[in-house]
Amino acid sequence: MKKLLSLLLALLLAGCTVQSKEHPVISATPTQTPEVPIPLETPEPPKNAGLLNESDPVEESYFDDVVFIGDSRFSGLIDYNLLTNATILAAVSLSVNELGTKKVISGTEGNITVLEALKPLQCKAIYICFGINELGYAYPEIFIERYSAAIDQIREIQPDVPIIVSTLFHISQRKEAKNDEYLNNRRIDEFNTLIRDMAAEKELYLLEIGPAVEDENGYLKTEYTEDGVHLDQEGFQHWIDYLKTHTLEGTLC
Repeated sequence: MKKLLSLLLALLLAGCTVQSKEHPVISATPTQTPEVPIPLETPEPPKNAGLLNESDPVEESYFDDVVFIGDSRFSGLIDYNLLTNATILAAVSLSVNELGTKKVISGTEGNITVLEALKPLQCKAIYICFGINELGYAYPEIFIERYSAAIDQIREIQPDVPIIVSTLFHISQRKEAKNDEYLNNRRIDEFNTLIRDMAAEKELYLLEIGPAVEDENGYLKTEYTEDGVHLDQEGFQHWIDYLKTHTLEGTLC
């Protein structure tokens, strides 16, 4: 009996071995599903960016709580007693890297810097324009780096206030004819490109001011300037009229 059982067990084992050879067992590995690219979400347009488009004109009271920061191209508003309801933090020869160091704004206890004057203000918009005094920089990249740093300082002080950065309008044809190495429209175009790029990168509003004061050839109109670089009173009035029809409200509608 034991021999019979042993024989049957041997035959059974032999059959399993044969079966194993005919049908080898293959250890299965999980099938890898090809990676399917995840579609990228389209980012929403920045909430604080864009070109100021033409819109219905606003009243001058619109600028009651608006701040203008800049150099002599803004300080002319003070000289001609224009937009007196706005806050003008501007001075002749002011450079973009001097907002926190040069004391050019009259305060209650003497002169203070632009950034010091900006701190206590409650405003709904800040217009800023620099570049005409920086055209002589050896490297334009230095200008835009300093401009970008100034924007960061302003945002730190007024984090919730929209910032409108203005391009530079050209100089007059007569001024251009003097062939100055730096004060020329080619150089202004170069700086304007940097300003536009910065506005896009830092999500700022952009004011293209050229159409307000330039002729069909892109020169500052002679009837709007006395020195070919700055606006006279008539030029400023056209500039203000242009601002009234290019507002944040018009852009956001």
